[in-house]
Amino acid sequence: MAAAAVALAVGAVLRKLGDQPRSRFVALGVGYGVLALIFVIGGSIREQQTRRALADNSFTELPGWSIAAVAVYISALVALTVIAIL
Repeated sequence: MAAAAVALAVGAVLRKLGDQPRSRFVALGVGYGVLALIFVIGGSIREQQTRRALADNSFTELPGWSIAAVAVYISALVALTVIAIL
């Protein structure tokens, strides 16, 4: 929910407050919106995997590549947001 709120804030509200080009904030808003979708869809998939694992009395580990990919994506969004605001 926080990523969706940031998407709206950056894409709609923040661009109206400054005199920076509108397109950079819209692009960042879309980026944060995609992050929100990643969290919602990924959480849904993870929940289904966990249910199956619990039913089988086993454990499903979250792949390291998925954690790394989300961390890199978030880091890029944060860096681009700081650059856009400056």
